[in-house]
Amino acid sequence: MTVEPADKPAEFYNIDAFRITADTITKNTIDIVADVDDQMPYKPVHSHHDLYFQDITFTNIDTKLAKNSEILQGASNVTFNNVVINWKNIKKGSDDAAAESYQAWANISACSNLNFIGTITQSVNSYDAMSKPVWPEDAAVLASASEATKSGSERKVTLKWPAAIDGDQVAGKGEIAGYIVEIYLEDELINITKPVSGTSCEIGGLSQDTCYLFKVYVVDQTGNRTPELAYEVTATEGEDLELKEPESSQENVF
Repeated sequence: MTVEPADKPAEFYNIDAFRITADTITKNTIDIVADVDDQMPYKPVHSHHDLYFQDITFTNIDTKLAKNSEILQGASNVTFNNVVINWKNIKKGSDDAAAESYQAWANISACSNLNFIGTITQSVNSYDAMSKPVWPEDAAVLASASEATKSGSERKVTLKWPAAIDGDQVAGKGEIAGYIVEIYLEDELINITKPVSGTSCEIGGLSQDTCYLFKVYVVDQTGNRTPELAYEVTATEGEDLELKEPESSQENVF
């Protein structure tokens, strides 16, 4: 029997969970994990999405999991409402985010649009997940696709953009993980870069007489992205690339 591989990994979506109490926990309380990683952009893009959890309590969680009891990876549009997490023999403080002996939601990556609301065990990470990075107001003006060059038959271009910052959050301070460039040809996504740490990126391997669209996103540590900055570049037969001023699509929501 021959089994054809799926062109896209399975996704869990449109799932609600209400009024659950679990006691004496020895394994992770919540694992929502998709096989995605910004450092491995060749993996198929997918997410577990549109999930809702309400009135859920975990008690007597093994102390070995005090800073590692939840994993959220590749989740989007997920709400946790009144989700309370308690560890065995660990007294909860008045400010969960400031606690040193425990940390809820310690593992969040490649996620977007997470909400932690109601009477819930918060942490610096959960606050970070609700805070999205932002471009400066003049990002579209400062962005450029300059320094286009030709090396033999290969065309390449250097994209530049202003530094972004992570948004304000209730507790702690988020960080920018990097900038991701998506490359489109005739409206089809053909390549994605790993996160770039700086504010420029050289893209090579461009073909002549071809129009490319580049979209640059800023991503934070938990996976939130901004609306993109867009650059349209046409590689011509001449010595240099013909450049078109970049346009901002700030009104679009990723």
